[in-house]
Amino acid sequence: MSYVKSLFNPGSALQSNSSESIHKENLMSRVRDHALSLRKLEQERQEDEKIVSKLISGQIERQPIQYVEDFEPHGINILPDDVIRKILGQLKDLKHLFSCELGEKGSSFQDHRKLMVYFSVCRRWNAIVRDIWFSKRKLVLESSFFNCEYSLSLTSASQEEELFSILRKCPNLRKLYIDPFLGSDITLFIIGNCCPKIERLYAKSARFEGASLESLAKYCPGLKSLHLPGCEFLDENNFEGFLKVAEGLEYLTLTDNWNITGECFNHFQKIKDLDLSGCKKLTDENFTKLAEKCSASLQQLAVREISMRRLAIICESFPNLHTLDIGCIEEGSGCPTLDRITSSQLEKLEHLRIYGLYAKITDREFFEMIKPARKLKKLFLPHCNWVTDEMLSTTLTVCKEIESLEVSSHKITDQSLISVTQLESLVELNLSFTKVTDGGIMKLLSECPKLTFLNVDDCYSVSIATLYSAYDLIRQGSLNKQLVICFEGYVVRMDTLKDREDISHYSVIDYGDFDYTDFYSSSD
Repeated sequence: MSYVKSLFNPGSALQSNSSESIHKENLMSRVRDHALSLRKLEQERQEDEKIVSKLISGQIERQPIQYVEDFEPHGINILPDDVIRKILGQLKDLKHLFSCELGEKGSSFQDHRKLMVYFSVCRRWNAIVRDIWFSKRKLVLESSFFNCEYSLSLTSASQEEELFSILRKCPNLRKLYIDPFLGSDITLFIIGNCCPKIERLYAKSARFEGASLESLAKYCPGLKSLHLPGCEFLDENNFEGFLKVAEGLEYLTLTDNWNITGECFNHFQKIKDLDLSGCKKLTDENFTKLAEKCSASLQQLAVREISMRRLAIICESFPNLHTLDIGCIEEGSGCPTLDRITSSQLEKLEHLRIYGLYAKITDREFFEMIKPARKLKKLFLPHCNWVTDEMLSTTLTVCKEIESLEVSSHKITDQSLISVTQLESLVELNLSFTKVTDGGIMKLLSECPKLTFLNVDDCYSVSIATLYSAYDLIRQGSLNKQLVICFEGYVVRMDTLKDREDISHYSVIDYGDFDYTDFYSSSD
C-alpha cells in the first residue's frame, strides 16, 4: 500500500529513498567499526594463545571455570560444555542457534519466540553458542533461511541488517553460500569486512558490480573460488578490476552471462577450473587469450556453446586439462566447419562430455581429438547422433580405461558392443536411444561382470528378455547382483527381485523415486 501511495505522492518516495540511503550509510559505518574490533579481537586471540601455551607447559596454574546460573542445572545442562557444543553444532537450522543465544531479542525471525521455549538460555549457553559461531567454517544462507513470506516482507536494508548480525559472529568463515535475496554490493562490503578469511563464495543471480567485487578481493586476499551463476548484470569492464586484484583465484563460474566476451581473459593468472556455460558473447579471438594465459594451469573447462574453431583451440592449447564439458552451435547458425586438429594435447583428459554436437564432424576428426586421451575414464556423448559404430569402436580401442560410458545415437548398433565388452573397468553404461538388441545386450552382460548400471531406455529392440537374462546370470554368480537396469521408463534393481515372476509383473520403482544421476551424471 505504501508503494501505491508513493506513486501518487513523489515526495514520499524521495523521502523513503533518502531514509534508506541514510540507513545504508549507518550500516556501512557499523560494519567498518566491526572490522576494526575484529582486528583487535585477532590481537587478543594471539595473546590468549600465548597464555594457553603457558598453561600447557605448566608456567601458569589452571583455575576452574565457574558459571553463574539462574537455576540449578538439570536435564541437558548437566552435560559438559564440549558435549553441549557438539549437540548444538549439529543443528541444521541457524534460527535455533539464535534461540540459544542471549542478546538476540532484536532478531526479526517470525518464530523466534516459539523456538525460545525449547531452550533454557543462560550465560553458559550464550558462551557456548558464540563459540560455535566463531568456529564456523561453512555457512549456507538459502531461501529456506528466510522463509518465503517473511523474505518478501523485508526491505533490502533489513535483509542486509540480518546478514550483518550473522556474519559478524563468524570471522573464521571459509565457505559462504548466499541467496539471491542478499545479492547486492552492500552484501559484498559486509562479507569482506566481517569474514576476511573467505576462500569460497557462491552467489546465484546476484546483482553484483565489478567495483564491489574488486573491493571484496582486497578485503579477502585468500579468495580462491568464486561462483556467480546467472549473474547477468555483471559487466566485463568492471570485472577486469576484480581479476587484477584476485591473485589467488583458482575456480571461477560465470554461467549464463551475456556480457562477457572474453576481453577479461588477459587478467587470468592461475585459473584451474573455469565454467563459461551459457556465455553466448564469447569470441574465438578472445578465447585465444585464455589459451595464452592459462595453458599450463587450466584443469577443468566447461563451454557449452562454442564454435568448431574454438574446439580446435581447446584440443591444442590445454595439455593439463582433465575435465572437459562442451557443446556446439549448429553449423547452420553461422558456425564454420571444424578446423583441422593437427596436434591434440589432451593426454591427461579423464572426463569428457560433449552435448549435442550437431555440426559436421568426421570419424577421423573426432579420433584426432581424442587419440591422446588414453587415460580417459568417463565419456559422455548424449544426443550426439553423429556418433557411428566405427567411430565408437575406434575410440574404445584407444581409451581402454573407461569406467563410465554414455552414447545416445540412433546410429549405434550391436556392432559397437563388441568393443564395449573389451573395457575391463566398465561399471556404468548408458545406451538409451540406440539400436542395440536383446542379443547384443545379453552378450554384453555375460562379458561385463563388473557392470553396476545399464540404461536401455527407449531402445525399441530391447525387450523384457534382457531382464530375464540378467536375472539368470546373477543367480549363476556371473553378474554383479547390485546391477540396476533402466528399461521402459522404469528402474529395475535386480537385487530386489525374488524370482522370475517379479520381472513379469514389472515390480520395479518409477524414475521419480530413483537418483538417476548417481550412475551416469556428468563430472559437474
